[in-house]
Amino acid sequence: MSTKIYLAWRIPQKQLNNFLDEIRPQVYRHMFGIVKNVMAAVKEDYIKKEQDEDLKIQIKFRPKQKPTLKKEKFIRLEKSFELLKKVARESTRSPGLDAEFALNIWHNESFYYIIPVGEEVHRIKLKLPDYVMDYSYWNNVDRPDNTKYADWEKRSKKWSEINCGVGVHGHNARRLCHSIVDMGCRYGDIEFECAMREKMRNKKHAK
Repeated sequence: MSTKIYLAWRIPQKQLNNFLDEIRPQVYRHMFGIVKNVMAAVKEDYIKKEQDEDLKIQIKFRPKQKPTLKKEKFIRLEKSFELLKKVARESTRSPGLDAEFALNIWHNESFYYIIPVGEEVHRIKLKLPDYVMDYSYWNNVDRPDNTKYADWEKRSKKWSEINCGVGVHGHNARRLCHSIVDMGCRYGDIEFECAMREKMRNKKHAK
């Protein structure tokens, strides 16, 4: 049976929280870039329409208050989130529009074995801590030149052990999934959206 795990890590179990704290801001920075690219593509006529509609609502429901023009950057941001949520829920490959990022995690003995998943996995240049060990493995082509045969075989046995579930039916029975950005959930990823809005409120990024 062919095994193709082109990107995977092994970390000591005591380092899991530290690992998540290290990579989350890096993933966010990359995904912020996707959001900004989508924002730049929002058309001017859509922005004008949204501003006009918002002014009408303000006049109708707050007639005694002076209406204020809705900021263009937040119209762009809202439209971008709307599109990213739609893409995430359609479950089709959409490079440049898919901001999903998660970690499939298995605990085995004193280590966690992790496979990152998402359209952008191979595009994000993560700076990993020293305690993270590359644990990728495949058997459809030759092993990397810098990996010893004995080490490669250890990986093979370990992934076979994990993927067979060790007494249960399949690897999903013991798989944990940790979402870092999950735009496909019911209300979108509120934490990620709040982080992006805060970034937009910062005058240094308010272009």
